[in-house]
Amino acid sequence: MLEINWIGRLDRLEEAFCEKVKNTLLSHIEKTFERKLSFSVSIEICDEVKIRELNREYRKKDKATDVLSFPIFESLKSETGQLVGINEVEFGDIIICEEVCESQAIQHSIDFNSELIHLIIHGYLHLIGYDHELSQKDDELMKKEEERVLNIYELS
Repeated sequence: MLEINWIGRLDRLEEAFCEKVKNTLLSHIEKTFERKLSFSVSIEICDEVKIRELNREYRKKDKATDVLSFPIFESLKSETGQLVGINEVEFGDIIICEEVCESQAIQHSIDFNSELIHLIIHGYLHLIGYDHELSQKDDELMKKEEERVLNIYELS
């Protein structure tokens, strides 16, 4: 079971999109960790002022960014890649800046929801322990996993 707590500027989100996001993340968890799990995640859509403030406070970067993730656990994966022995978990928070998402969508010639799902997946992977900023190898690993999750989304 998955519960997504949607917060903030939600006027652009359609129910079908939200349901597809939910099914995608749930499918990824079940395929990756080979077990059913009850979990929750908060996804907030905010403005540039808020994300800049959070980025400055938590990352010491005084600028707006596209997505920030605040995991509850440092990593949910063990050394073998299996999910740490829990059945219910709150993964944490994903915060996405609506204006930056819109700007990046225009820059990549895609629609808002296509960019938004990419940012949600990126934030989600940070919540479960991926970090592209650690090394080139970790960056490649995370990009490959982003593509895998995007494929789940596109096929659903």
